[in-house]
Amino acid sequence: MPPQPEPAPAEDNSIYRAIFENSRDAIIYGLPDGTVLLANPAAEQLLGYSEVELKEHGRSLFINPADERWPAALQERAETGTAFAELSMRRKDGCIIPVEVTTRVFSDAQGGQRAAAFIRDISQRKQAEQAQRQRELRLLKALETSYDAIYQRNFGETGFAYLSPSCESVIGYSPQEMAEWPSDHILDLVHPDDLDRLRQLRQSAISGAAGPFSVEYRLRRKDGSYCWLHDSLKALFAEDGKLSGWIGTVRDISASKAAEQALAKSEASLQQAQRIAHMGSWEWDPAAQSISASPENFRLLGIENKQAESSFIHIVKKYILREDRPKVLQVGWQGALNSQTGQEVEFRVRRPDGEIRWIHATSEPVFENDKLVRILGVNQDITEQKHNLEQLEASLKEKEILLREVHHRVKNNLASIIGLVNLQRSDIQDPRVQAEFDELRDRIQSMASVHDLLYRSASLAHIDMQAYFERLAADLKDVYDAQDTAQLQVEAQGVEMEPDLAIPCGLIVTELVTNIFKYAFPAGLPRPGQPACLVRLRITHTGGEYTLSVSDNGVGLPAGLDWQKAPSLGLRLVRMLGIYQLRAEIQVDSTAGLSFTLRFEQ
Repeated sequence: MPPQPEPAPAEDNSIYRAIFENSRDAIIYGLPDGTVLLANPAAEQLLGYSEVELKEHGRSLFINPADERWPAALQERAETGTAFAELSMRRKDGCIIPVEVTTRVFSDAQGGQRAAAFIRDISQRKQAEQAQRQRELRLLKALETSYDAIYQRNFGETGFAYLSPSCESVIGYSPQEMAEWPSDHILDLVHPDDLDRLRQLRQSAISGAAGPFSVEYRLRRKDGSYCWLHDSLKALFAEDGKLSGWIGTVRDISASKAAEQALAKSEASLQQAQRIAHMGSWEWDPAAQSISASPENFRLLGIENKQAESSFIHIVKKYILREDRPKVLQVGWQGALNSQTGQEVEFRVRRPDGEIRWIHATSEPVFENDKLVRILGVNQDITEQKHNLEQLEASLKEKEILLREVHHRVKNNLASIIGLVNLQRSDIQDPRVQAEFDELRDRIQSMASVHDLLYRSASLAHIDMQAYFERLAADLKDVYDAQDTAQLQVEAQGVEMEPDLAIPCGLIVTELVTNIFKYAFPAGLPRPGQPACLVRLRITHTGGEYTLSVSDNGVGLPAGLDWQKAPSLGLRLVRMLGIYQLRAEIQVDSTAGLSFTLRFEQ
């Protein structure tokens, strides 16, 4: 008979049983084919099945058949002897739960194949990761937590009593490499700045307190890089009640630490940006009736954060100028409370040193289930903008006064020219030459009217075309004694035009209306079939295009006359001003009176 292996010492069995029963992870021990031989209490709690049920049915009882990752994980374990994967399992109550599974195949003392699986429920972690992604808008992705490495140390023994296979994934050393390490060799890998914390943790465990205890420190991995670890351990007691060692779990939190540093850097960058922009943020909690604010927000008031008051009313009364308090309370505060839209308000504050600063505040209420939960706000120092705006307004006012004076002087100079034309006309006896002087005077008058309207207008940049055309029409009717002869309609309501366009338009209208009064109504009568003499001035502005039309119901153009080649100076001016200055398309219709239509862009 071949020699039988000696049974494992009872103490070793208690160690493994302690690890097995005290592990936070579900542990299932069995055969590679899925037969379950043992299941720890964590496995029963996680899966909802008793150990007896698991032994009877094997892993088919809890594998989620819809999870396509299971075959790959089992194949990986079959090929390499070990596997780690995130999978999903089916509980007894039918719920599908996400888990992390670390599984390994090994040989027992008789050489038989055995398999062990460490299963961790990651439902809460998954929920926490998603909640963190929603809360932390600054983070570009959720932090993924690593699985734990499990270890056990017994007092009086060299090396570790137990190391889980996941040690290699966490720190780069396999359990076989670490098995014979002296008890304190792990301390040689700890970052010098973190040694005291780890030693204090161990001393707490050795002192006899049950724990658990936890600490964070940096450890040098096998490749020489440092990783951050979260070490949590609990004291183990022998059957006689004496402290026998401790069992612990180690988790790689490097990603979390990196995220914390990135967040701290982001917060620092945000505060620096606020200082550069002279902008501070704040948040009001209606439940606590308190305000929290960024450091820059207090600097806007000329105080330090430690001097700040949490009461909104106190801040208003202490720092905001008395005459500005009503609008802050009514618009900025009550407006945000009574509506679900943001509010903006500008006010002045007096700093402790007496300096007065302008603040622009924007507030935004936040509601959950129609209940106000907080008000978010941003305050910005706009003192310099206010000063610049005041200087700009003063400069613009000065320039406006100067520009009005220019228009006034141009109008007066044109009026002087008109006076000279009239004076020269009075010395001329030839009616034909007198008519030419009259037309020259009318042209000058149309330009003078533009400058007069600009001088009297609220805007120096645009001409009200309705008022301009009505004035031209009235002047021309007086000149040609057409008050009772023709009805003159002006349709230019709401149309405004820049002076550079209004002046040539006014000259064109002057020429065309002059021709109408001189030639369209012989003997003061309209075209046969028309009840009265009618002249119509119309201008529209649509989509960046102007349309100017001057029409009458008179006799129209003489038969065979080409208006573009007519010897009349007035029609030549219409053509030159329309084509070369306005760049207009000109259409002439003489079928029912005479109509000139010009289309040009702004």
